[in-house]
Amino acid sequence: MKLSLVTILTASLALAAWSPALADDAPKVTLVEAGSGKLEALRLAPKAGDKATVTMDMDMTMSMSFGGQTMPPQTVPTMRMGMDMVINEVKGEEFTTTFVYTKATVDDAAGLPEQAVETLRGVLGGLVGSEGHTTMTTRGFVKDGSFVPAEAADPQIKDMAASMEKQLTQLAAPFPAEPVGVGAKWTVAMAVSNQGMVIDQTAEYTLTKREGNMVYLDVAITQGAEAQTLSTPQGEAKVNSVKSTGTGTVTIDLSLALPAAGNTKLNSAMSMEMDMQGQTVAMDTVTDMGLSLSSELKK
Repeated sequence: MKLSLVTILTASLALAAWSPALADDAPKVTLVEAGSGKLEALRLAPKAGDKATVTMDMDMTMSMSFGGQTMPPQTVPTMRMGMDMVINEVKGEEFTTTFVYTKATVDDAAGLPEQAVETLRGVLGGLVGSEGHTTMTTRGFVKDGSFVPAEAADPQIKDMAASMEKQLTQLAAPFPAEPVGVGAKWTVAMAVSNQGMVIDQTAEYTLTKREGNMVYLDVAITQGAEAQTLSTPQGEAKVNSVKSTGTGTVTIDLSLALPAAGNTKLNSAMSMEMDMQGQTVAMDTVTDMGLSLSSELKK
């Protein structure tokens, strides 16, 4: 459960900071179709001093085979996280936000040992009080970010702080430079670092509707990775392949500079070999993950 927990927290925190930003190389945005009707540039337009609350839910089921033995699928109980965010400064085409985690809970779960659920609650609960910032452009690129774990945070979270700062610069949904209308399609390609593993990710966005500042998008995601070697708490691991596909919807309030709502489902298959006390053990995992997010301005 510990290794999957690290994966869960990493994905959760990346989404939580709703962290767009530039990875080692800036995401490449390519307009595929301009769409029809009135063509307008998509740009975020937050106001300094605006405050918002963000709520995130995450569900995950993992199937695993280890050393040739298939284990029963494990469903992780729903994790719910809440954040407060503030637009601190707007300067030209850039703005800075700060965030702080205010809530982190885990639902009850049938079929999982109570001790495992309580352990997860203890680790996730330590997020409360963790904070950070992001500096973004009006096109949705993130220039930098920071993540500072709370003093009471679990050691696992503190150990991942540096990784979190990097991930604050990765999960982006930048807009194309060109004006677009309904039916527009564009791709965002980037290399994403996840716990030392480099994954190539491409997301294709389709503009399905626009009503004033509200922008409605469909998204399709593909991920893949070349063979590479990682260091894990259990020892050295060789990743042979990673293949992921996902679909979702995103509603963006341009004046809020946050997704007003979002739902994504991702299926990921990974094949790897672990060095366990001098023996090479094959491990294959298939993960189904659902993520949802909502935000609103605080009155």
